[in-house]
Amino acid sequence: MRLSGCVAVRGPSIIAVNDGDIRVLGAQVPPGSSLTVPVGRAVIVEGNGDLSVNGQLEPCDGESLKAIEGVVEEVRGARRIILVGPSDSGKSTLAAYLYNSGAVNSVISTDVGQNEVYCPGFEALSMPRRPFLPGSPQDQPLSACLVGDFTPRGLEGRYMSCAIRLSRLSGSFVIDTDGWVSQEGVELKAALSLAVNADAVVAIGLDSDAVVALRHEKAGPLVAVPRLAPASKSVPERRANRDRLIASCIMRSKRRTLRLEGLAMEGRGPGEDWQGLLVGLEGPGSDYFGVVERGPSRSGAITVISEYLGDVTAVKLGRARVDLGAFSGLIGQA
Repeated sequence: MRLSGCVAVRGPSIIAVNDGDIRVLGAQVPPGSSLTVPVGRAVIVEGNGDLSVNGQLEPCDGESLKAIEGVVEEVRGARRIILVGPSDSGKSTLAAYLYNSGAVNSVISTDVGQNEVYCPGFEALSMPRRPFLPGSPQDQPLSACLVGDFTPRGLEGRYMSCAIRLSRLSGSFVIDTDGWVSQEGVELKAALSLAVNADAVVAIGLDSDAVVALRHEKAGPLVAVPRLAPASKSVPERRANRDRLIASCIMRSKRRTLRLEGLAMEGRGPGEDWQGLLVGLEGPGSDYFGVVERGPSRSGAITVISEYLGDVTAVKLGRARVDLGAFSGLIGQA
C-alpha cells in the first residue's frame, strides 16, 4: 500500500517498509525493515512511502497524533518525565514517542498491571531497541524490581522504593505509570514525581482536581492534555493482555530448585501456602521474574519457574498469584 499521511495498525500484524519516509510511533524505519505489532496493541504509522501490512488497518486519529507530537515538543529538553493518566489513556504510546524520538534515553515502567517492558508485578528500567513498540518482546531490562502485585494499592512503599532505585540508574527517562488515578492514586503519583525529581509531569485525561493535586513547584512543569487514545479496554481485555505478558515471561523460564538456607527472605513466612506466588529472585543489580511451583519442602527448598538461572542472594515473595495450570504448556525444562 502507498501511505501518505497516517494509519493505525492493530496487532497481531506485520509491517514491512518497502521504500520512502516511514515512521512508527515516532521512530524512523528504514526501507527493508519489518516490525511485528503484538496482539492487543495498535501503533501509529505515518509518513510517505510504500509498505506492506499483514493485519488490520484502522483510521488514524489525526487530532490525537497532533496532541502526542505537541506534548513531545513541549517537554523536549526535560530529562526526567512522568506520565500520569487512567488505563488506556495513551501513556504507553506517548512514552514510546518520547523514547523513539530521542527526547529521553530510557523507559521506566511502573505499571505493575500492564508492564510493557518486563513482567507484570515488576517495575523495570529499559533501553529497548528502537523503534520501541509497547508490549513487544523485549531484551532483559537494565534492572527490574519486584512490587509483588498487579496494583500498587497496599504496596505503596515497595512501589515508591522500586521507582526511586530505578530512576537513580538513568539520568534521562520517561516513567510510564499505572492507571490508578483515584485521589489516593494521584497523590501517590505526585509523591513519585517529587521523589524522582521529575523535570516535567504530563497529565493525560485527568479532571481538574487531579491536575491540581499533581502541581508542585518542585516537580517541574505540568502539561495537561485530553486522552490520547480513542478507546479503553474492558476489564476482561486488560486481564487478557496481562495474561499475554505473563505468558511471554513464562515462555522464557525454566524450572529451578532453590534451597532457602542462607538466602535473605522478604514477604510471607514459610508456614504459608506459596504455590503460584509471584516472586523476585534477587541477582546482581536486578530482581528477576519467578513463580513458585512447589515449596517449601521439608528440606527447605522451593521449586520456581524463572528466567533467571544465576546466583540468587534473596527471594522476594509477592502478593499476587499466577495460575500456572493455565500456562503449563509454556514452561521449559531445566
